[in-house]
Amino acid sequence: MSDQSIPPVGPYQGPYPPPQYRAAGHDPRVVLGVFVLILAMVAIVVLVLVSIGFGGDSNTPEGTLEDYAAALNEGDARDMLDQTVLCLSPDYESWVEQFQQTVLEGRPHLEISNVTVIDREDFTVWQQLEAEDAIEEISDAFGKTVEDCCFVRYTAVLTYEVYGSQEFDGEVLCLLIDGTWYLDIRGLV
Repeated sequence: MSDQSIPPVGPYQGPYPPPQYRAAGHDPRVVLGVFVLILAMVAIVVLVLVSIGFGGDSNTPEGTLEDYAAALNEGDARDMLDQTVLCLSPDYESWVEQFQQTVLEGRPHLEISNVTVIDREDFTVWQQLEAEDAIEEISDAFGKTVEDCCFVRYTAVLTYEVYGSQEFDGEVLCLLIDGTWYLDIRGLV
């Protein structure tokens, strides 16, 4: 008697091996789906936290100075000026052109370190006078109300390809206007 005449034994009688049944919850498609869902939720939480200011808020006096330096290093005059009170000026476009032709001409690179914020209650007499003058001038010139101010003290290394590097300490007045911090560089240009 040949093997072909004997009927298969058991409930499965197809030409392929019987299906493998897995315990509930261990199907790879279910596991992959749960993983993708968790990954999507984490991405949403990260986006929300970044958008409300955690983990990279540049709308601080220190962040504004860092953004200014990054724009300078990228050669982006418009982004540089967007960090300053000059972006409020009716002459904004001429300032952008002037910065592009002068400040960025020598391909500068600015490294900022040792950043310290000096709050209003810790101002020296000179800082208080400078802040009061700036607030009055900005109110008159741009019709804006300054909500708060501080000085940012820093150490910087400014490098030009042609002239070399120079390290210096400085401080700049920062003004909070309409919820955004701006550098007051009007006396520097």
